[in-house]
Amino acid sequence: AYQDIEANILSNSNNNFFSITLPTGMGKTLSAYNAAILLQNQISETAYRIIYCLPFTSIIDQNESILTDIFRKNGWDESLIAKNHYLARLKDKYGDDELTYQEAEYLTEGWEQEFIVTTFVQFLESIFTNKNKRLRKFHNMTNAIILLDEVQNIPPKYYPLIETTFTKMAEYFNTKFIFITATQPIIFNDSTKIIELT
Repeated sequence: AYQDIEANILSNSNNNFFSITLPTGMGKTLSAYNAAILLQNQISETAYRIIYCLPFTSIIDQNESILTDIFRKNGWDESLIAKNHYLARLKDKYGDDELTYQEAEYLTEGWEQEFIVTTFVQFLESIFTNKNKRLRKFHNMTNAIILLDEVQNIPPKYYPLIETTFTKMAEYFNTKFIFITATQPIIFNDSTKIIELT
């Protein structure tokens, strides 16, 4: 599955919608991170940010830990990762620079770092809001790869709104989306828009 996803993401990098549908325990998280990083490298003419969204804060720490291990093993700068949810602790360093509280809060709350691990609530409320504090990260969804893990947790009543909005984000912002789950919901009426990677 990992190798199939890798091959399929590279051969379809011009698309904006992808899905990874695998049973629990088959390595969806590692496969998704690998796919996003490969996609990021393939389309590197613009700076692509990776935003990994999960439904629950309880699994964000585990997910961010996996991403940190990937960075550590590859010798990459771990300060490029930001965890953004209401309980998350702010990072006090960015590269070699020590950060003040205000700087750390600006980077994390504004999604200025290259890799963001966040909740569906943070992500969706940053699109569907009229609050300045939430909207200040919206521009960072331009040229971004957004991974929605356990996407079936989004209530079906929002699917038409999400389909319209994500389609426009792909069209105007060149945002790419990867839907990850063991039980893929039918979010888009036109399912041919979504490339299944497994």
